[in-house]
Amino acid sequence: MFGLKVKSPKSLAIKLLVVFVPVYAVAFFSQSMIYVLPTIAVFILFGANIQSNDEMAEAPTSKEDNDGDASE
Repeated sequence: MFGLKVKSPKSLAIKLLVVFVPVYAVAFFSQSMIYVLPTIAVFILFGANIQSNDEMAEAPTSKEDNDGDASE
């Protein structure tokens, strides 16, 4: 479908649950949008920073790998 593939479905499911469960709980218990929007923002940031073992292996391990002059 549209050439989209999920690289790690387990990681995606965890990220979705980390974002969805707290946001739904806040929406259900507060019945107020003023609490839901900040909750969405915070947990999207939190969920986006969760890395799987595969993603960690691909990340550069030393600062020297990223050293480079941006002006070049």
